[in-house]
Amino acid sequence: MGIPADDTSSGAEANSYKELVNEIASLRELLERNTAELTKLNERLARRDARIVELERLLQESRRSGKRQAAPFSKGDPKEEPARPGRRSGDAHGRHGHRMAPVGTPDRTIDVPLPACCPDCGGKVEHERTADQFQVELPEMRPVTTKFTLGVGRCRKCGRRV
Repeated sequence: MGIPADDTSSGAEANSYKELVNEIASLRELLERNTAELTKLNERLARRDARIVELERLLQESRRSGKRQAAPFSKGDPKEEPARPGRRSGDAHGRHGHRMAPVGTPDRTIDVPLPACCPDCGGKVEHERTADQFQVELPEMRPVTTKFTLGVGRCRKCGRRV
């Protein structure tokens, strides 16, 4: 893209022509960078808009599900393979905890002897060992009333009550 040079053109005009060509080239580079940046921003905005639409849909769904519950405390759809109910047998269900015996002497002791015969079959029962079992009862809550007997007098000098 050249412009034919006249014999009458001066060196100053040639320099300004080269400067204009360089400026056009730099402006084109700037335009390309801005176009690329604008494309990236448009993509980010499109992703953000899609996310907003999805969140609004989830919010509306949540609001609707709260108003039309099938049963109280609904937890959603049931599991495909739920776990069996109840406690696992043997040692598979975790640590067996034991409470320590209370410190000090018990307030009362009750002896519970073995029955004379088995309650199921009626056979004779043989004594193996003696085991201790503790039961701690919480005290009955009742109000505590406290009476204070106060001395009331008067100052002989100023007459104020003390």
